Amino acid sequence: FHREDKALPFYRAAYKLGCKSSQLLAAYGLILLRRGEAKSAQEIFETALAANRNVFYTRTLKANLAICEWKLGQPQKAYDDYLALYYFPDKEKLPGYDLNELEAGLDKNTTFTEQDFVTMGFLALLCGKWEAARYFSEVALLKEPQYAAAYDNLGQIYFRQGDTEKAKQNFTKALELKPGLMDSLYYMAVIALSEKDIPLAKEYLGKAESQSFNALNTVSAEDLKALANKI
Repeated sequence: FHREDKALPFYRAAYKLGCKSSQLLAAYGLILLRRGEAKSAQEIFETALAANRNVFYTRTLKANLAICEWKLGQPQKAYDDYLALYYFPDKEKLPGYDLNELEAGLDKNTTFTEQDFVTMGFLALLCGKWEAARYFSEVALLKEPQYAAAYDNLGQIYFRQGDTEKAKQNFTKALELKPGLMDSLYYMAVIALSEKDIPLAKEYLGKAESQSFNALNTVSAEDLKALANKI
């Protein structure tokens, strides 16, 4: 029923009593990850992985461990681990990141979801691997054309490369699909501020601040506060 505060004491007790269910531990770790407790979540996921006998949860747990690494300040390790998961078991590597060959990227690992591709694209972005970042974000859209997070990824890529117009186009598309997407709202506020449109910057920031925040957002609470101070 999405009552994480109610669930946490039970998960915590189960873990202390030696629970080895990969399904339950994966759920517990994800709650901790969303709450910003990446180190504790990492411990839970590692415990679950050591006891796991379910192939499906092996993939899920390894992906979540990579996200923990990102949140613990190791984006390159997170990206490398996600790539290892993508190419498992010993798939032939992509020859490059040609946007005309998106289907090859999609077919390389059919177990990957659009969220997996977006995560891998974002990790590539953090590592400055622009071609890979855009490629995997576009593969996510090939898998799910109406996936707002993929457009947000593309917006952030173009923003970091200094192409404000293309960034705005992608953030706008992301917000058409998901009006409450905090990350895109934040960047639209940043762009509006850079264009000296203070009322619009305040409007976007207000919408961003009204959204439910969790630690899996690509924008932090500190980012929102810093932007509010600038405006």
